[in-house]
Amino acid sequence: MSNTRIHALTAAMPLFLLPVGVSVLPGCSVLGIVASAAERVPAAHKLRDVKTLVLVDDPNDRLPDPMLREVVARHVGYQLQQHGVLSQTIVDPDRLRDLADQLGDRYANTAMDALARHLDAEQVIHIQIETLLLRATNGLLNPNATVSVTVVDHTGQRLFPSPGPLHDPGDPTPGQRLAIEAGPPRYADTDRTAQATLTRELAEKIGLDVGRLFFKHQATKRGE
Repeated sequence: MSNTRIHALTAAMPLFLLPVGVSVLPGCSVLGIVASAAERVPAAHKLRDVKTLVLVDDPNDRLPDPMLREVVARHVGYQLQQHGVLSQTIVDPDRLRDLADQLGDRYANTAMDALARHLDAEQVIHIQIETLLLRATNGLLNPNATVSVTVVDHTGQRLFPSPGPLHDPGDPTPGQRLAIEAGPPRYADTDRTAQATLTRELAEKIGLDVGRLFFKHQATKRGE
């Protein structure tokens, strides 16, 4: 995967917010987990316990509010620190905004590892929003998203997911794709406030499920 960023608003940090559940689906470059609720799901990758930058990219503006990218990042940081994965600093979003202002038009095309070095981070968790839908075809509200997750170090070396044995180093490889649902389908509510709440719940769920890639956790049913 290329480290050059296409278009993005970057977000990061530890902090608050509550957990929900994880649903990860099989497929090409997608982590497949089929487990009963009683089983423990192992971490897909062991993160280094170093200063970490969390980048949330939404190149097609799937999230209706840019601040939801920060919600995603905060949830990732919260999960990783609460579960003892990271004891070191997670880069504060204020520093990222300052850096974006300094770089101006160059920011969108700055490689992830270069951003990490600017911010003295040794590791980057990159999350790209690929799809996001609130409404199912039958009219029910069914908040779901697909994201791609990659981890690189400050030199640009990809740490997760590992390339396959026949991987061409010159070929970009997709990150780990996760299919995420924020609860079961429900009857549609035309109230904008209700739909904004559902979108925020989905952003929180994205952060939770991405965080769970990196520590052992209780298996949950899809949509929980």
